[in-house]
Amino acid sequence: FAQRGGTVEIVPLGRYAFYPDSLMLKDGFGIGAELGLFVTRRLSLEVAGSYAVTSLPDSTSVGGSRLSGRFLVHLPLQGRTSALFGIGYTTARYTRALSLDEAGPGGLVGLRFGLGPRVGLRLEATADYVAPSGSIADPEWDLGAQVGFSMYAGRLGPRDSDRDGVPN
Repeated sequence: FAQRGGTVEIVPLGRYAFYPDSLMLKDGFGIGAELGLFVTRRLSLEVAGSYAVTSLPDSTSVGGSRLSGRFLVHLPLQGRTSALFGIGYTTARYTRALSLDEAGPGGLVGLRFGLGPRVGLRLEATADYVAPSGSIADPEWDLGAQVGFSMYAGRLGPRDSDRDGVPN
């Protein structure tokens, strides 16, 4: 069965963030989630958020949250495996010892390995080209690697409008 328009994908995930050098933050792990809505079998709209606690060189704690919206293309490969390509926009906010907001365009590449009709494993890399809000500072790359457990909700497979067991 394949996803189709109207199918919802929910992905709790773990993320490893590689912060821009100018922030002097320690790279590290965080948690997050993605929520996608399939417009067609191969195109979805997705919102993703994550949160991590990291630190400055003097060990002062910094909280980092990010929110991304993107268009995601799902290209079938072999069996239940799909390649993922996304483009969108990301905002990041740092709190506690650092007060900073960043925003900019971003992208995602990854793979989804289907473990069953409604579940799968997503492996992804993200790259966001962000700059501090209201600043003339040059944008920098904010990178991440993430692993998530993908779950589909809603109807799967091709449409059968008249419910006769034969797809449209």
